[in-house]
Order: sequence, then structure tokens, then C-alpha cells
Amino acid sequence: HPAAAAAHLCSIFVPRVAAELAASALLGLLLAALCLLALRVPEVPPLPQLGLLGVGAAAFSAQGLLDQLLVPLGVTAPSLEPMLACVITGFVVCNGGEVFTGRDERRQLEALVNSSMHPTLLFFFTTTGLGMRLSVLQHTWPAAVGLFVVRVAALYFGHAVGARWGAMPHRLRSFGWMAYVTQAGLSLGLASEIATDFAGWGPPLKATLMSVIVLNQLVGPPLLESAIRAAGEAGGGGAPHP
Repeated sequence: HPAAAAAHLCSIFVPRVAAELAASALLGLLLAALCLLALRVPEVPPLPQLGLLGVGAAAFSAQGLLDQLLVPLGVTAPSLEPMLACVITGFVVCNGGEVFTGRDERRQLEALVNSSMHPTLLFFFTTTGLGMRLSVLQHTWPAAVGLFVVRVAALYFGHAVGARWGAMPHRLRSFGWMAYVTQAGLSLGLASEIATDFAGWGPPLKATLMSVIVLNQLVGPPLLESAIRAAGEAGGGGAPHP
């Protein structure tokens, strides 16, 4: 019976998702505690930066550690979402200090993240390049270019409709879509998840998606800069668009 099948599916799916969300939230709280410890490290470079990078490494290695602890006991470990955990970590650190300790952890964490950005981006984009295989791209580049064009077109028309319905000023409607082309972090993370979870067709799809992301990264930032200057929001670097 369809209703019974749906109820059975919900009885399996809902508890699983709830367990994954709860485990990821708990991981986020633990990472917040580690992050607060990193903020207490003496400000002698690169000690605080190494502490913050250690927190990030803990976020993405927690799943393997949890599997090693629970699988030998015959218990299926819940899937952790490190990106969700990191979002919770940032929320707790930036807001919890103001509520519980009266300290402004937000500025300190922001300064620490900014000072740690260069080595993080170096590692991030190096691993991105390692994941791009020319042998695969030779066969998938038409799909990559097609997806890129379709995405840009969807952004353009979606922005046009949203701007009209939202009563956006006319001078902003022609270039507002250019601010949305750039994408990187979350998209790359999801592409890697696809390659990991679907061993058969995941890696070729990951290569195609990463090609699209690289195209967006090449075209997006200049478009974003042009949109900011056209809107007159470049700190005096450009005049408002007529």
C-alpha cells in the first residue's frame, strides 16, 4: 500500500536525518570549544593560525575517527556534515561570547580567519587542480561549457524576474546578475561528496562540475567587480551607473 510504504520510508529516513543533524550539531559545539581555545593561544604567529587550521582539520577528520570507534562495536556511525558543523561553530563562537562571557569573539575570530586565509586558499585550490583530470575533461568539456552557459543564462533571467517583482531600481537591473556568477567553496565540497558517495559515475561528474566551477571562478570575479563599480559601491572607485 502506498501509504504504508511512505510511512515505512519516513520511519527510516527521518530518524537517520535527525541523527545526522544532531551529530553534526554536536560536532559543531565541540569544534566551537576548540576554536575558543585557539583564540586563547598567545598571539605569536603562526601559533593561532595553526590552532585554527587544526580545528578545520578536526572537522573533516571527525567522520573517520567516529567510524574507527563505532564500526568495530557493530554500530553504524551517523554521517557527519563538516560544513554544517563549521557553520554552527562560527555561530556559537561569534554569538556565544557576547551572551555568556561578555567578550567580543567575533572580531578576534574574523582577524584570525583573515590571517589564515592565504595558506588555506593555497591548499584549497591546489587540491582543486589535483582533482581535474584532462583525460576526463577531453570527453566532458562540451557538457561543462553547456552547464556554464545554462547557469549564467538562468542567473540572468532569474535576476530579471526577481528584480522586477522586487521593485529593484532600474539602474541596477541590467547588471545585478553579474554579482552571482562566482562560486567555489560549497560547490567544490558537494562535488567531492558526489565523487566519494558514488564511485561509478561520481568521479567523471565531479571533473565536469569542477570544470564548470573553474569557469565560474575565471569569469565571475571580473563580473562582480564590474557590478560593484557600476553600482557605485567601489569605495569611490567608480561612479554610479546612469
